[in-house]
Parts: sequence; structure tokens; C-alpha cells
Amino acid sequence: MLGPDVHFESDYGDEARWRTPWELFDQAKASALFELAEKAVNLTQEIIAREGKQ
Repeated sequence: MLGPDVHFESDYGDEARWRTPWELFDQAKASALFELAEKAVNLTQEIIAREGKQ
């Protein structure tokens, strides 16, 4: 499960601990987050398409 700070951390890192986003997210986590974002876009496009047909 992703925490509410994932967007902030992916943009700015962990400022309190002086860690960059590259130190917080490895390739596997970045790929998983990208896949989740793609699913969100696809679902949004499906919803918009359905609303346009009504």
C-alpha cells in the first residue's frame, strides 16, 4: 500500500532526512508506481469514454 506522501517523496525526497527521491525509490518500486499510474490513466479514460456515450 502506498502512503499519502508518495507524491511528495517522488518529487522532493525526504527533506527531514536529506534523502533524494533516487535514494527512496529503487527500480522495482518506481516500476510498480509507474504501472499503477498507467492503470489510473486507463481507468480515467474508460470513465470519460462511458460518460461521453450517455
